[in-house]
Amino acid sequence: MTLQLRAQAFASILNTRGMITVSRKSLVKIVAVIFLVYVAVTVMTLISTFRASESISRTNLGSTLASGDTGLEELEQKLAVFDRRFSLLKFWLLPARYTSRVVILFPPLDRQREAAELLLERVEIGSSTAELAIELGRSSFGLRDDALSGSVSLSDPDQLVDLSDSLAALKFDSIQVLDSLERSSAVKTEFEDLPANRFFESLSRRMNGQEEQLAEIARFSGLLSDVLVHDITMIQEMTGTFDELRSFATGEASTTEIEAVIVDLARRTAAIKRMSTEMVESAPEAVISTSYGDVIGTLHELNVVADGLVGSLLMIVGVFADSFDRLAASEKSLFDDGEALSETLNSLIENEEEIASAVDSISNNVSLLLELGESGPISLGALGDVLERRVEPLLELSSMMIGAPRVAGEVFGVDGETRRFLFLGQTSDELRAAGGFTSSSWILTFRAGMLVDREYLEVAHFEDLDSLDQYPDAYDALRLHMDAGSMFLRDAGWDPNFPTVGKLALEIYAIGRDVEVDGVISLTQWAFIEFISAMNGLKTDSGVIQAEDLLSTIEEGTDREGTIFLSTLFDVLIDSMDGETLKANGINVLTSTESLFGSKDLMIYTQNPEIQSQIVKIGWGGALSNSRGDRLAVVDSNVGWNKVDRNIDRKFSYQVDLSDVKTPRAKLELEYANLSVIADNICDVQKHVGGQYEILLDGCYWNYVRVYLPLGAELVSGDSLPLEPGSIAVRVGGQVAGRDTVGLTYDDNGVHISGLMAVNPQEVRTVTFNYLLPRQVLRFESDAFEYTLDVVVQGGTRGREGVVSVILPDDYELIEAPNSVRVSPNLVEIAVNPERDDVIRLVLRESS
Repeated sequence: MTLQLRAQAFASILNTRGMITVSRKSLVKIVAVIFLVYVAVTVMTLISTFRASESISRTNLGSTLASGDTGLEELEQKLAVFDRRFSLLKFWLLPARYTSRVVILFPPLDRQREAAELLLERVEIGSSTAELAIELGRSSFGLRDDALSGSVSLSDPDQLVDLSDSLAALKFDSIQVLDSLERSSAVKTEFEDLPANRFFESLSRRMNGQEEQLAEIARFSGLLSDVLVHDITMIQEMTGTFDELRSFATGEASTTEIEAVIVDLARRTAAIKRMSTEMVESAPEAVISTSYGDVIGTLHELNVVADGLVGSLLMIVGVFADSFDRLAASEKSLFDDGEALSETLNSLIENEEEIASAVDSISNNVSLLLELGESGPISLGALGDVLERRVEPLLELSSMMIGAPRVAGEVFGVDGETRRFLFLGQTSDELRAAGGFTSSSWILTFRAGMLVDREYLEVAHFEDLDSLDQYPDAYDALRLHMDAGSMFLRDAGWDPNFPTVGKLALEIYAIGRDVEVDGVISLTQWAFIEFISAMNGLKTDSGVIQAEDLLSTIEEGTDREGTIFLSTLFDVLIDSMDGETLKANGINVLTSTESLFGSKDLMIYTQNPEIQSQIVKIGWGGALSNSRGDRLAVVDSNVGWNKVDRNIDRKFSYQVDLSDVKTPRAKLELEYANLSVIADNICDVQKHVGGQYEILLDGCYWNYVRVYLPLGAELVSGDSLPLEPGSIAVRVGGQVAGRDTVGLTYDDNGVHISGLMAVNPQEVRTVTFNYLLPRQVLRFESDAFEYTLDVVVQGGTRGREGVVSVILPDDYELIEAPNSVRVSPNLVEIAVNPERDDVIRLVLRESS
């Protein structure tokens, strides 16, 4: 029984063992099937992931990020597909990644496993980087669309807040991308230390290309943000600096102060220019070729122009500073020790070409900067206004260092040769065509910058009585209206063209004298006042004379001592020009000098043809312009032997009728208001009354007026200016009272209308002339024409105001008319207050 049970039990065990053996085989089969399926799915997932990766790898990230939202969305979709497949791949690889660690016993296999692990980690980082790159792209286009699509004004705080936010976002996203790439680079370094198989290396190389693109874009974006941030600060600093140039140009700030400010600004603009250049060089080609690239190019140009402008400005200010330091090195009066003056002028002459280049650079770069401010991504805001208002005075001041040092060098004999110049003191209260009646004169002799001799000439007793027959005959008008027989030094300023005056003055001076004079310099009392104001007062033995007190001081002094008092003041002015005074007030002196030459209160003529040509070129010669265009040159001359011109208020109205372009016409109305306080009408007799200066300031205004016209003009009609019964022409010249003095006359300066008018105290008198203009005042070209008008200023006159109005033809449209006001469709007006010769220019085009 027992044996039977044992046999059955043993049989059961054998049967059970047989059953177990069958199940294990099945399990192996199942495992094998599962493994195969796992491998197949993993491989398929790997292939699918690889294809998604290939799709991204073939994408040009630069072009995609530069193509706007469409490109970003497409890249985001590809990245999403890749992320899903890569996540699935990581899931399927998870068992293998854990079980594969057993290959540590087989080093070659273990290194491949490590390479695979690093590659997967790098792919994961790359996916994250791509997502960050998409955000970077959005920031870039947010900046372009929100901030740079139009014009961000630096004077609008709200726009600056938006721009700053956009720049901060761009910078943050670029840093995020670069940080992510840095992590990937660390993994890449580990991977390259392993001898991975070719398949792994191929995948790694593909990732290298994409990462290089992303790094390029991220670095470029960061630089763009940095450049714009610095540009905002730079433009604001430039606004402040150029605004301070007003103080420099008016002498309120020293060259040392301004130079220090510009040096700091120059460092900033140079640094931003380098950063901007790096930004452009780092910009992906795909970005440069888009509209975004136009923005980048404009920003770079802005920084190049700004750096060029500030660099040239620094050079010019440095020249001023160096010049004043040279002059200040001498403790003596400027003309007592000519070495400092000679060194300064010779240095400026030697560096003239470089200075001229810097001045041109300032002018050109300002124009470019204003253009970029109008059309570029960033409006210059307040800087644009400041540039337009501040640069012109600076350019005028700087331009004095081109040509002017050569002229000054000629006068002061910095070449070591002796130079003698005749100085004419013109009294504008007794106005003449070239500034005024010559009341005082000097011969100043210079050598090597030193004033070696000065001689005061008594104008009233200047003529050589033994040689009266040698003096030139008086001008016809001067003979008729002042009974002058010959031209003497006191009347040398009768002609409105100063080179003619200079030649005449030298001719008069030479009569009876053996000393040769090199040239003539004329200055009115306004020049005295301007120079003394520029030097912050004139120090005399009796105290400081301020500019506002000078006229009264001159009046009292000449009444007390005669014209010799002017010589005393002139000597004090010359002696007070020492180096320290000029360093402290040098800009004021230069500005005043430039202004005085412009207003013709200061003029110069030399017999040296080369220097005279330079004088004409820089506008210091006082020549009466006579261009091909229209010309308006009103010239007044006081023939009443008094000083009443200071009380004369002058106005004019000039209307040009171009309604018929074949026959242009003009109408000129001149108005004179005599503000003299004498109540009586005293124009009954034209005579030399004499007396103290104060008395001579009030009286009848006997004005011989000349209006110079363009060659070919014809007087059509106008008011008459009849001879007064008490005029010199009637009493002495044999003319008939009531005869009209208005006529069209010719002289060396061209055609002019002339006549004699008398204006009583407290009287306003007008005279009107109508004339035909020559057709050549209009320059035709194709379907357009240009009209220009030379408005000529007369030396010695202050505050002459006028309005120029132009009637336009019906079949033409106005396309250019600076500083004009449109009164009606066919009428424009330009307000004129000439302080120097000016040109009004209109351009019209035939209507389509």
